[in-house]
Amino acid sequence: MTKVILYIAVSQDCFIADKEGGVGWLDKYQGGTDDCGYHEFYNSIDALVFGKNTYNQVLTFGPWPYPGKKSYIFADNDTKPANDEVEIVATDIPTFMNYLEEIGLKRLLTHFIN
Repeated sequence: MTKVILYIAVSQDCFIADKEGGVGWLDKYQGGTDDCGYHEFYNSIDALVFGKNTYNQVLTFGPWPYPGKKSYIFADNDTKPANDEVEIVATDIPTFMNYLEEIGLKRLLTHFIN
């Protein structure tokens, strides 16, 4: 069975994004020397899945931040993949989860920005 793991960066006052949907408050945590185990966790993930809003936000961050991992995006057919590792999903969640199990994925990371 494929495990879905939710990962969310949340501020101390329990917000994910500011009132405009931005996540600039996370900038001060980028490039630090202590990753608190994130790289080990990330390396244990087989693939990622996002919704369209989160995907569009990630595209504003610069270079694709998830190299070497397949990313599945639940979006309409007008959404363009950022690269060969991104696949647009236009099916229901149960069908998608069955597909992941069929191809042998064990750990799926999802996180939402807004």
